[in-house]
Amino acid sequence: MKVNLEGKQRISTAYGIGTVDAATNAIRNIIDSDGGLKLKEYNIKAITGGTNALADVSLTLIDESKKEYKARAIDPDIVMASVKAVINGMNKMKLNNKKD
Repeated sequence: MKVNLEGKQRISTAYGIGTVDAATNAIRNIIDSDGGLKLKEYNIKAITGGTNALADVSLTLIDESKKEYKARAIDPDIVMASVKAVINGMNKMKLNNKKD
């Protein structure tokens, strides 16, 4: 996976139990290198019908201090919706840490 982080391109690969787990592990390898962020809750639902349904992913990330960050993303692809939701949650965490 390639991620543009603060103007620098970073690349990571990871294993997981399925593509969603592997993709989120790769993101964490890049962005959360100290491993302090954990996935507490993950939910997915289809918000339209048929084979071209949109995936609606909502999740909760938790940091070392037990602060929770809720995030959500919608995409036609389940993996991309999951990746976008994880990145949204991590962005919320980073913004919160800048305020402190």
